[in-house]
Amino acid sequence: MQEALFLALIPAEAVYEVLHRTWSPRRLSGYGLLAAGVALPVVPQLVVDQVIFQQWLPQPAPNISLDFARPHLLDLLVSTHHGWLSWSPIVALGLLGLPAVVRRLEWFGSGLLLVGIGEFWINASLSDWWGGNAFGARRMTDQSLLIGLGLAASCAWMIERRLHRLAVSLVAAGVAWTALLLAQYYYLIRTDVGPPWRDFLIGQLQAIVYVPRLFIQGTVGREVADGAWLLALYTALVIAAVVAAAITLGLRTAPRFNGRPGGGIPSQDSSERPARSLVPVPARFPATG
Repeated sequence: MQEALFLALIPAEAVYEVLHRTWSPRRLSGYGLLAAGVALPVVPQLVVDQVIFQQWLPQPAPNISLDFARPHLLDLLVSTHHGWLSWSPIVALGLLGLPAVVRRLEWFGSGLLLVGIGEFWINASLSDWWGGNAFGARRMTDQSLLIGLGLAASCAWMIERRLHRLAVSLVAAGVAWTALLLAQYYYLIRTDVGPPWRDFLIGQLQAIVYVPRLFIQGTVGREVADGAWLLALYTALVIAAVVAAAITLGLRTAPRFNGRPGGGIPSQDSSERPARSLVPVPARFPATG
């Protein structure tokens, strides 16, 4: 249900282009392709639901209700029971960069933000707002794009002010917190109940000794333990290739996003205007004296 909110970006783009007189009938073919892409996975699911359950829409989850008037907003944010910020504090850095995202990406940034707010409200309105026994706020993973853009904007703001080390330190701290929490989740938190904050923080310290065990849970480690050396080697090579490709792509595209000379021309957005960088533009003051 919550993913359907992203479809609102299509009329939002159309309205924006109409108001700015950039809309063209050529967009209709794109709308048709989008409709086909949405129908392709949805229609078979509806047919299966009708055949098996004699209803077109899927059955609601048992013992789960919605109360939009009394959402658990604070719990979903900072509860130790899979709260979005408490389990993924790097999200806070992404949220701080959202004003820059909205300012730079205009309708798209605003649309993503509204979708994110709507999805957050829906998830907080569920009776099981914590999302069951899973790592972190699993239902908020749809907002990875929005948070990623906000994180990039926050880091760009710090880098522009020569705070490179601060940006790296904050991101590294967020990654370290998640790694420790993953170890705590697997080996210390035994029940699907949020511990008190004191126990939660102490658990992060106790989880340090369990971090090496996380590597055993990986696919390569399990395959080695099972004696499947060739399969383990193949999996390791695939993972290494993906990581190398991601690093190479990041290094090649970095000049285009940080505005260095010779970095290329930013690509155009759907309105055929040059895309805007997330790097803040330094304020200019009139000369005095």
